[in-house]
Amino acid sequence: MAFGLAFVAPHRLEQIVELGHHAGHIFTPETNHSIHYWWFCSRNFRLDDAAIDEHLHTASTQAYQEDVDALEWILDVVRNDSEPQFDLNFAPDKPGLMMRQILYRLAAAEAGA
Repeated sequence: MAFGLAFVAPHRLEQIVELGHHAGHIFTPETNHSIHYWWFCSRNFRLDDAAIDEHLHTASTQAYQEDVDALEWILDVVRNDSEPQFDLNFAPDKPGLMMRQILYRLAAAEAGA
């Protein structure tokens, strides 16, 4: 997610100044019972302003906590599901699935299985 503002500087009509705030969040399964979740924010304006630092940290923490709540709910559903879990096979996931199959075979061969 990214948003920004662009405005014309008053002293030079042709000079464009862009202000931006960028946020991202990434989550990935670790196991069927845990997920890694990272989030970050950055900006290119008023970098020395502690009040903006605090505001963005507080707002982001609150927003991303909602994601944590949803991810924990999903993990509870997975943990309590009587059906065995499996990898979903979507076309973009194929390289990752193939890599995991190769690693599984290598680990099994190394373990003598």
